[in-house]
Amino acid sequence: LAVGVNPMKPRRNNGEQCCKGKLAFKAALVPFGHDPNSATATGNASVATAATGDNVSNASASFPSAPSSQRFSEMNTSEMNSLSTLIELCAQLQAYDVSVAPPKIAVVGGQSAGKSTIFNVILRQIGSEARFPTDEGTCTKVPTILTLTKGPRKIVVSATPSPEHPGFYREIAPGQPTDVQIKEAQSKILTTVYGSEGEVGTKFSPIPVQVKVSLEDMPVELVLVDLPGLVVTSDDPTQPERVRALVREQVNNDNCLMIAAGKTSNDDETDLGFALTKELDPHFSRTIRTYTRWKEAGDSMKSHRTKQIINEPDPQRKGHVLALTKVGHNIFTSDTSVAGVPEANVGTMRFMSRMGGMLGPLVRKTKGDLKKKLQAELQMCESRLAAIGGPDQPGTEANITRALIPIKKLLHQVLDEAFLKRNLILLSLKNDIITSADGSTIGHDDIAWWGVDFGEELKEFQGFKALGKCVKQKLETWKPHVECAIMGSREDQTKLGLAGLLCHEMVENKKLDLLKDCDTETRECLKRLWCKLADEQIKLVEKKMLGLGGEFSVSQTEGEKPVLTVLQEKPPANQSSAAMQRSAIMQMLKDPVDILNQEYKGKQTCLMKLKETADIYQRQNTWDPVKEDDWLVDEVPDIVQEVVLVRNRISRAAKQWVGGEHDTQMYGAVQLLYEEMLNCFKRTQENFSSWIDELGTNADLREKLAKDPHMTERNKLCKTREILNAALKETEVLH
Repeated sequence: LAVGVNPMKPRRNNGEQCCKGKLAFKAALVPFGHDPNSATATGNASVATAATGDNVSNASASFPSAPSSQRFSEMNTSEMNSLSTLIELCAQLQAYDVSVAPPKIAVVGGQSAGKSTIFNVILRQIGSEARFPTDEGTCTKVPTILTLTKGPRKIVVSATPSPEHPGFYREIAPGQPTDVQIKEAQSKILTTVYGSEGEVGTKFSPIPVQVKVSLEDMPVELVLVDLPGLVVTSDDPTQPERVRALVREQVNNDNCLMIAAGKTSNDDETDLGFALTKELDPHFSRTIRTYTRWKEAGDSMKSHRTKQIINEPDPQRKGHVLALTKVGHNIFTSDTSVAGVPEANVGTMRFMSRMGGMLGPLVRKTKGDLKKKLQAELQMCESRLAAIGGPDQPGTEANITRALIPIKKLLHQVLDEAFLKRNLILLSLKNDIITSADGSTIGHDDIAWWGVDFGEELKEFQGFKALGKCVKQKLETWKPHVECAIMGSREDQTKLGLAGLLCHEMVENKKLDLLKDCDTETRECLKRLWCKLADEQIKLVEKKMLGLGGEFSVSQTEGEKPVLTVLQEKPPANQSSAAMQRSAIMQMLKDPVDILNQEYKGKQTCLMKLKETADIYQRQNTWDPVKEDDWLVDEVPDIVQEVVLVRNRISRAAKQWVGGEHDTQMYGAVQLLYEEMLNCFKRTQENFSSWIDELGTNADLREKLAKDPHMTERNKLCKTREILNAALKETEVLH
């Protein structure tokens, strides 16, 4: 039933006289989509006029021409309903961080190009009271989806800003202003996304407002999307690009039919909407160029646009003219003809026909890609749910066990990666001792030939103790190198040490951040437990290698003595057959030491004089240290010879003690130190590995894992899966 209404008196009231008594209509019962003047009409056309006052002689001239024999859309009602539902479901998915572009018709244009007005003209044309907000400047800040379907007369405005916040839903009663409700829904989205009302002035969002209009006699079913207007300049310098990016994201899909709406007076090269659609669709396979504000343009521009439409050989690329006349607040009528412009390219009804004719093939052509995208998203959703557990959750113990799997895997990985570097640390320790100036070489001046440190007064010459002191003093120089291997070097950041291995990977490299399934509280708990164990293990290694407090301690039991003390006290230090045993050393030193002690025990003044004299002879190489009795000078006092003999024997014994008969390097002792440090590293790694395996027994960690940190994500994924399945079901209807 095609009905034409006097545009000056737009109310339609089923053929009855309207409130002012001025109504004109023409009706004929015809198959939908056919010319009412054709032979297919099943009844005679009739004209009824109201009582008096209006000249209706040309009323029929203002009636919109019936559409061509082609249907408005090649999609049937069930398909349009499915498409409408699909678009609504995809809009809901956006709130769940899933982006799927459904088939749609989107209006693209510059600010104040009349995009929202096009929607209002369409709504009025179909007889709906719904209206979009229109205003100078930017009034559309989120996509607004208009769905026209058949059904009980109803208008619904809704929005889903986020899963965590209540949505917006308003069912509009007849006569209520829908533009106000659309603005409220838009404001709800922006305040949810960006915060308080005062902070959303120049903000935009891709989350859409849904406007669903249903009429029992809906003449055409369509889904249209109104987008924010593109701008050239703004008080906010970032706004133009932000708006363009948002609009581009909405239409940059092959299943989006673009309406390039631009003022008739705009130049093609500078028209923002036309430029964007041309960039995305250079062949105009999914674009309808629409000229708005026709009556505001000059005659020369109108003539130019008319020639463009006439001369374009491809019907698909021909522009469409919407010549609108304002008849009230936010109320426009569309002229059905414009001088010189082909009838097929003028007016709202033919505009809707063109959109519908392009939408059906576009939907079917892109249906496969849409389905694949939905299936891919569903598969990712299912995989994630499998990883964190589905909605049917097992008990607390099972939750803890499942949560520990990725945690243990990561910690073992960090541990293995850390200890791959242990050899570098140990080899560096070995090399530093051997190559340092006071490292492993025992020189003449290192020989402590009497035991000044073993009593307040020098009571006697001490052979074996003097030798022990010599070795201890040398081993003392190793302590900084051992400390560096344990704690790292402050001067050289590349030398991490054991502490660096444990803490650098976990703390400084923030490896725990890889546990995306763990909340911050759980990660902090793991970090705290790891660092506590690291401190304990480092102290154990220090005690093992250096002694309590890092000092030598000879008062400890044999099993507790540090490695450096053991190396000092228990020959052979290098496990060499050439190294002397304690008994052999004492026997070698016994006779000369006894002679000295018999003559000079307690006589410190004489001893000092004797030492000075012996130093002179020994350093002048006045004797053969191998034969021990072959002096190269005469008249060396016998007692001085004894002193030199003691010193020489202590030096020989020390070298054999720590190195070998002809070796002044303490290679054997260094190797034993290396091996003991290696054992410490291995024990530390084993202790950490055992700790990781037993993490499930830690009460603090169990409490945090039992909280099920995935509850929010799981609920979100379950809802996402539900929407995706529903969307896939709707795609099956799109034949």
